Amino acid sequence: MDRLVRLSSGLVGLAVIGCVAHSAIVAGGGYGANGTPLLIALACGLAVGSMAIGVAWREGRRVIAALIAVGLVRRRGVYTAAHRGVYTAAHQRAHLGGSRAEAGADPDSGARPCPD
Repeated sequence: MDRLVRLSSGLVGLAVIGCVAHSAIVAGGGYGANGTPLLIALACGLAVGSMAIGVAWREGRRVIAALIAVGLVRRRGVYTAAHRGVYTAAHQRAHLGGSRAEAGADPDSGARPCPD
């Protein structure tokens, strides 16, 4: 029975992480957005790290389990900063492209319109 509980809790935990990652990807612009690979890699790291915490805790290595947990929480902060950077860069490109298009230049050419 203990084995069944561990297996089902692990599967449910992976499903929850997958659902949260999917929701964040969809909310962040879909699977074609710039930050999507970063989010998928982070979700995979969170899943593996969570399992490592469980194994370390079961073997009585409480300090290692706590350190892994702290590392996972800090990784979330790194993701937030990196995602903010990706979003800011994409927003700046869109903003610059929009202002050039309004001015009559091709936004992909990098050329500025010639003033009359």
